[in-house]
Amino acid sequence: MLTIEKAKTLLSVYAPALVAEITDEKLDVLLAVAASHRPRCLKGVKGDEAELYYLIYLMLLAKATDRQQATDLLAVQSARVGEEQYTFSASETGENASSPAYWLAKWQVLEDICASLGAITVSGDADCCCHEHWGA
Repeated sequence: MLTIEKAKTLLSVYAPALVAEITDEKLDVLLAVAASHRPRCLKGVKGDEAELYYLIYLMLLAKATDRQQATDLLAVQSARVGEEQYTFSASETGENASSPAYWLAKWQVLEDICASLGAITVSGDADCCCHEHWGA
């Protein structure tokens, strides 16, 4: 789990503009939420990475909401010029690193490692209760 100090250090590398804008109190609350979304099968560095991505997602979403632009960041943009209609959204495709959706997509990739797909569960957790029942 990330501490405030470790989160600030990582944020200074991944999202330096966000570090100066957040108080320790707000960061502590966002860290608690991010920790609750940490993929349970990921330990150590990869778990911290997933937690950091979710933290950045929350910070950017809060920042956009403060400016009342969250819908602009998450929605598909459309425009009609005469007979032509254009639809685009950099945040939808995850190409905009200042978009909350970009960081949520990076978190989702790590979360999917722990996904339960039908009868097959992917996990590196040696403490799984199934070991008792199946003798693994």
